[in-house]
Amino acid sequence: MFDNIGTTELIVIGVVILVFFGSTKLKEVARGLGESSNEIKKAKKEFEGALTEIKTEPSDTPEEPKRKKESADSKPKRVEGGKK
Repeated sequence: MFDNIGTTELIVIGVVILVFFGSTKLKEVARGLGESSNEIKKAKKEFEGALTEIKTEPSDTPEEPKRKKESADSKPKRVEGGKK
């Protein structure tokens, strides 16, 4: 998407952002973005750790035994007239 942006365009974008926000506000914005990024990474690591813990933890509930599928031959056949 941004493959064709050159260094000149990046410098112009940086200057426009600097003029728009000002140097003090820009520092605050950058600090906020850094802290947000760190919080996201921290949450990701906690989530991955929880998933790993769930995978390695043995199951407390016993698994249900698999039922055999009944074939059409094993069911009683119905006879016309009510007699078997």
